[in-house]
Amino acid sequence: MSIALLGMIVMGCEDPVPTDDYIRRPFVEAILIVDKPIERILLSYSQPINQVYNHQQAVIKNANVTIFTATDRVQLAFRDTPHGGEYYCPDTTVLVKPNTQYFLEVRLQDGTLLTASTTTPGRIRYTQPPRPVLYFPADTNNLNAPQDDSLMLKWTAEPNTKEYLIRITCLDTMEYGKYLTPPTMEKNYRRTRFFDSEFDPRRNNPTDYGFITTTNVPTVWNAFKWFGPHEIVIYAADRNFVEWFKLSFTGNTFDFLKSNIKGNGIGIFGSASQAYSQIMLIKYPRK
Repeated sequence: MSIALLGMIVMGCEDPVPTDDYIRRPFVEAILIVDKPIERILLSYSQPINQVYNHQQAVIKNANVTIFTATDRVQLAFRDTPHGGEYYCPDTTVLVKPNTQYFLEVRLQDGTLLTASTTTPGRIRYTQPPRPVLYFPADTNNLNAPQDDSLMLKWTAEPNTKEYLIRITCLDTMEYGKYLTPPTMEKNYRRTRFFDSEFDPRRNNPTDYGFITTTNVPTVWNAFKWFGPHEIVIYAADRNFVEWFKLSFTGNTFDFLKSNIKGNGIGIFGSASQAYSQIMLIKYPRK
């Protein structure tokens, strides 16, 4: 009986569940891309850790959102998307300018005001884009020839950028043969990579990112999870974008101290310029 009584006392003295007095906070995720329309400005509320996260319920659909510079002011609108919704500029002729300071202002229905700013990087462009067609594993032979840099990617430098990001996205993880000439019925499939783990939560994510501290990089074959059509994008990102990427994609969490959102909110307002290309990764030898 004394053991049972002690157990009841211990249970009664336990600290309350941390989420009992949980206070939600608005979260901002907004990245401006130079020479692109203003879109994908995401607003949502944080949710307690003892609940299954539901983005449809978390998204904030009725905020007043504006983005402005020293000379222009743009009122954003909300639209539903498969992932919950986003704010965007309805006038798609309004493009993000390089080397320009942008300000974000978000006013919620309860009067909460969130603000932030970012200075967009200058433009970058490929000086040696990826080859439009790559054969794997046949093209790996070129990597052993120092005089042959045909598998190198090169781009112009952005003076204020110390770390570039590279994004590789498979555009169709299901179909493969329909992109060939002539088309076939062959399906796409995942490549086997020595470091892959079935427990990796990003295993089936069609997009992978990486850091580069120079303005050139050789083709990294292990970056390709699938065959078929791919996007390869180089970003010259501002510090806000880089910090958000490091925390969210490499650590799968966000450090509130890294937030550049002012007011009773958290998140990121950043920017980047990009060099864009598409390639086709061909199985070799073809079946």
